[in-house]
Amino acid sequence: MDFPVQLARQLRFIQTSCAAYDQGEVDEGIRIAAALRIVFHDTKSSTSLMTHLRENTIDVLSTCDAPKPSQQMFAGMTNIELDPPRRRMEWVPKYAVPYGRLVPFNKWWFQEIVYLSKAETLEITRGDLVLGAANKDGGAHVDVKLEPRYEHVLQGLGWSMTVNPDGEPPVHVPCRHGHLSALRQMGYEVLHTPDLLKLAGMEVPSQAGVADGTQPGETVSPQLMDQPSKGLPPEFAYLADMGDLLKPGTPRFVMPSPRRWMEP
Repeated sequence: MDFPVQLARQLRFIQTSCAAYDQGEVDEGIRIAAALRIVFHDTKSSTSLMTHLRENTIDVLSTCDAPKPSQQMFAGMTNIELDPPRRRMEWVPKYAVPYGRLVPFNKWWFQEIVYLSKAETLEITRGDLVLGAANKDGGAHVDVKLEPRYEHVLQGLGWSMTVNPDGEPPVHVPCRHGHLSALRQMGYEVLHTPDLLKLAGMEVPSQAGVADGTQPGETVSPQLMDQPSKGLPPEFAYLADMGDLLKPGTPRFVMPSPRRWMEP
């Protein structure tokens, strides 16, 4: 078996799914999970490509931020995008970050916290998300019951917003795609990991693994997007960086009018 060729095949699958995700097919995050499981995960009955290639200690690009001690809830690899007029609240990938760095695979897969909820005593790693999606949520199998921690991410980790349209009752909008956006971000990471691409005989992007020296935890304050998605005016599209936005307690955003934001 030509394992470098098999690795290249899985990375091309991830490339295809990432491109489709970015075109709006967000369920492609589940396909990304299936490919990541084949590349990285060993079981008693199956062997990962990294084990076949004897590269289990490979360094992988990490774009995961680090939680601050005071944070009760945390998202390390995703932001929240709010679109109240369309009643949309979604987790979205961060893509490139200034604190990207290479970390050992075991830290990347087992240790770095992708989502944290202290109230739920919940810590989610990349491995948790990949196996939850691939093993039970349609990547390779579908189960009657999802793993509880994975399901909590799927349900938005308790994040929601309330939109108060003029003359209408308040509308509760849960936050969607926490699992899918983080899986898309993992796709970004592996496709920008130099040693992994070299093993597969693939071209290494010029900015693979490059960072500007910013350390995890040094986040940028939330700000209005200069060019909001879907052609919305700036007051209607808000991209929140979770490193600064998350605070103790369960957050809820209220929009009493189209031009004024409040966080009670």
